Amino acid sequence: MTDSKDFLNAVALGRIELKPTIKEVSGSSVHFTDGSVKDFDAVVLATGFRRAVPFIHPTLRPTHRGLYKGTLHPRRPRVAYVLFVMPFGSHFQVAELQVSLF
Repeated sequence: MTDSKDFLNAVALGRIELKPTIKEVSGSSVHFTDGSVKDFDAVVLATGFRRAVPFIHPTLRPTHRGLYKGTLHPRRPRVAYVLFVMPFGSHFQVAELQVSLF
């Protein structure tokens, strides 16, 4: 989160709520290891710096050449890979542009 000048302010203002590790996802409900449960429209998996997703079913795995604009899966319109590219500069600006494709 070091690229974001707004992250700590958003946490301090309560616009972003920090949660512990996800224990289980059931429908739209996300269960956390502290026992709390919240409903979400989407879950974003921030997998780190290694651009590999071996846990995704092989038919959904991206290839660098196979993603439309480096983001959208060509055969699965609801599957997108944000920041699967290696951006120059701020990751957050690239992520915002990629998300605007939806």
